[in-house]
Amino acid sequence: MKILLCSSLKFADDWDNLKEIFGGNGHDLLTPKEIDLELTGKFGDISPEELVMCHKRFYEEIERCDCLYVYNKDDYLGKSAMAEIGYAKKAGKLIIGFCESEEPVCKMFFNEIKKPEKV
Repeated sequence: MKILLCSSLKFADDWDNLKEIFGGNGHDLLTPKEIDLELTGKFGDISPEELVMCHKRFYEEIERCDCLYVYNKDDYLGKSAMAEIGYAKKAGKLIIGFCESEEPVCKMFFNEIKKPEKV
């Protein structure tokens, strides 16, 4: 399954491990870091123009993926993640969350809650 990772940058240190777990289960996980590196050659310190370009690509990847995996560790979601979840829902994508959430967007739009090892 082609899976797109939706996650706050504050959890970027976890992304390589998530990629390994999903890959070990036969899935192809695309992370925001990979999108940034492909488009700008760098990660983290990008210009506002580059950020817009990366966000546009992320939404294009939502259209191409089979599933949006929302890594809402510690029940944290940023504004961008909420918008991405809404876009994925409108696109008819499977949305899997990492953990239960009190956030109304998550309660309404998550199809499932699963740890990476169980996907």
